[in-house]
Amino acid sequence: MAVGMKNKNMKKKIFAVIKHVIMILVSAYMLVPLLWGFLTSLKPQNLIFTYPPKFFSGLTLENYKHVFETQNLGQNILSTLGLACISTVIGILFATFAAYIFSRYKFRGKGFFIGFVVCPMLIPGLVNLIPLFTVYTKLGLVDNFFGLILLYLPSVMPFSIMVLQNYLKAIPFTLEEAAMIDGCSRFQLLTKIILPVILPGVIAVAMISFVTIWNEFIITLIFTTGGNLRTLTMGMYYMMSKNNVNYGAVCAVSFVSIVPVLIIFLIFRKQFINSMIDGAIKG
Repeated sequence: MAVGMKNKNMKKKIFAVIKHVIMILVSAYMLVPLLWGFLTSLKPQNLIFTYPPKFFSGLTLENYKHVFETQNLGQNILSTLGLACISTVIGILFATFAAYIFSRYKFRGKGFFIGFVVCPMLIPGLVNLIPLFTVYTKLGLVDNFFGLILLYLPSVMPFSIMVLQNYLKAIPFTLEEAAMIDGCSRFQLLTKIILPVILPGVIAVAMISFVTIWNEFIITLIFTTGGNLRTLTMGMYYMMSKNNVNYGAVCAVSFVSIVPVLIIFLIFRKQFINSMIDGAIKG
């Protein structure tokens, strides 16, 4: 009996060691390129391709200074931040109301409308770009701030609606009935009773929507010509399209673009993780 328990404990220890080794290897596989890119952003051009590589020699902030002074990086950040924030707020607002309607009301054609919402998730976005560009050109919405927002919304709203709908289905009707008996209107019920309950899910889909729009490239490339609407991804694209690419400056822009997303995740990480756990349990 004692020998059996000892063997069992030994197997658990071996399994734990193997698991931790795999986790360390996977983490290194993901973090080493980031570390390499960060060190590249701190090196002058003549030290980037030296062999053997010199990891910590000649480090400087000149690349960051260069991109802010010559690449109009501040304007790119403001444009990207404005597009991402406004699109996320509008998308979450409409997604919350739509999810509430789909989860609480029965009406003719409900299945059709739900299918209509899901369709953008099934159709590759590139398929619609040519007809959309034709329509946008005729309407004068190319190089238009709110025109871009209208294009971003279909890329984030379907997922948000589906996630929030699952959260709302888990809320018992008795909670709403009690609130209605106490005199709550439908709007008060949604904003004061339902919204606080599904807040972790709202924060999670808002974070995913923000990151999706923040990193978006194809739509901005096709529907803008640069100028004040040039986003961070567009800025990196124009830097890479030059004959003499400054890889240190490109890496500097890349790491500047990571900072806002990292800050948002650090602020809302608990809500995001809890929402993922709740979603898995409810699913």
